[in-house]
Amino acid sequence: AISISITYYQGLIQREEQITIPIYVTQLSSPLVPILIRFNTTALVTGSIEHTTLIIQNMLNQSLYNITITLTPQGPWYINVTTITLPVLKPLQTIYIPVEVYVQTSGVFTLASTIYYYQQGLLKQSQETINELVSGTVNIVITDVTTIPSVIERGGIVSVTAVIYNFGTGTAKGLAVTVFPPKGIEVIGQNTYYVGNLAPDTSSTFTFAFKILNTTQPGNYVIPVRFSFTNDI
Repeated sequence: AISISITYYQGLIQREEQITIPIYVTQLSSPLVPILIRFNTTALVTGSIEHTTLIIQNMLNQSLYNITITLTPQGPWYINVTTITLPVLKPLQTIYIPVEVYVQTSGVFTLASTIYYYQQGLLKQSQETINELVSGTVNIVITDVTTIPSVIERGGIVSVTAVIYNFGTGTAKGLAVTVFPPKGIEVIGQNTYYVGNLAPDTSSTFTFAFKILNTTQPGNYVIPVRFSFTNDI
């Protein structure tokens, strides 16, 4: 993580902010590799075929010829391209190859590569390891809502309970539900309900109480709901 300190003036008042930015980096198997292989994405997603790009870059100031790259997934995941042949890689040249990747579970997955190439007429070999972050998907859907009276008197109170279900493949960690009632409807208490962790194929409920103000105009009202959480990585 990189910590950034920002100091500025707002009017005549000096203010200061602290920001922490997480940076994900690719770990190389050696300090200097002739051909660098990596994905162009920060993290893959489990449970679906991911269309991404494999980046191959010549790290030398010399041309490399008759390149053969063999990719071997280390673990339960699939890539539709396992052998790549290139006639030449010019100095510092970068090539982008579309690939399809499927991963069953989340975590850190490894793709091993064996590279054969010719440099100045000599056959050489190198090996490289690609580590990729994989996160589970989170798909939270409101599946049921308690019956709300079609007619509510001004000044009355109504309690709404909703059932939510995680149809994804990853856990929604620290799940919090926040409602934003429109003008004329007031939340009784806090407008955020803490659910906790919601695992895949798991349901939960949350309840909010609302007061209908005396100034509320007759009509149908929609209350937006926001889900906040972190994924499994």
